[in-house]
Amino acid sequence: MKFSIDPLGLTWEDVDPATHPFDPTVVPSMVPDPRAGRESAWQHDISHAFVDRYGIWACGWASLTMPPPDGTAQQKFLHEYWADDPESARRMAADSLLGWREWLEELGAFFDEFSLLLNDAETQAQRWEQAVVRLIAMAVERIAEDEFWYCYCEQILSWFLTASGVLPERAEDLLWTATNGRFSSWVTASESTAAEVARTIATELSGA
Repeated sequence: MKFSIDPLGLTWEDVDPATHPFDPTVVPSMVPDPRAGRESAWQHDISHAFVDRYGIWACGWASLTMPPPDGTAQQKFLHEYWADDPESARRMAADSLLGWREWLEELGAFFDEFSLLLNDAETQAQRWEQAVVRLIAMAVERIAEDEFWYCYCEQILSWFLTASGVLPERAEDLLWTATNGRFSSWVTASESTAAEVARTIATELSGA
């Protein structure tokens, strides 16, 4: 069955690697031949093949948070190789899913590590602030060159908040309050902006 897939609609529950087993050995064989149809249809078919096998989290294989080896935009990379070097395009698609999974596991490890630091009420505000600053830096490192980098950054922060026990509705409100007027297209978050966002979130969550 065909359905609409939007990586930006994924929640942490959708992508948490701790609850979604993954066998990477068959990934290469699942990528269809690019020469079988139009480029857009090919990428669509890849997404559905991955999702059917592994679950909805796998639709992030072509997410903007997964830059290719040469540093160009993911979709541009696939476009350039689709017609001229289809085998490289297939390998790139498979590697992208593996890279996406590694990114999710990296985030999951970060979230788990942070959760262990919240037991001390006296340092909670500081811990929240440090974690948010670090996550913004991680997001910027991956996707700063894209117009909508801030959408993916906010998604990662939302995942972090909900993984840390913040209700989704409150997380959404917190992020709107913290990022409104601070994040915008094509303007990478500066260290001072990241600190302001982090301080706002930490203050709200810790009651400081």
